[in-house]
Amino acid sequence: MTALARDCKWCGASMEGKRSDAIFCSRKCYAVSYRKANPEYQREYQRKYNRDNPDYQREYQRKYVQANPDYHSNYRQANRERIAERDRVKRHALKQETDQ
Repeated sequence: MTALARDCKWCGASMEGKRSDAIFCSRKCYAVSYRKANPEYQREYQRKYNRDNPDYQREYQRKYVQANPDYHSNYRQANRERIAERDRVKRHALKQETDQ
């Protein structure tokens, strides 16, 4: 009896030597596939994690800024037109609010 060549549903890797009813080559591929197929679950999980661990996000941001001191200036330089348009829209909206 010859085994059929099967590939992982997520990454396409060969699943030779895996169980005959296996769909994914690893737990990681299954998890990534599940998160992509169920984005609402992932968003809710992330919100709950952030709510339960508020210091984690602040510490992550602090470390990132420390490791990338030029990030903000580089971002502003690379996105000058986009930022100007965003600011123009904000100013226009504020002006309309005050005019009413």
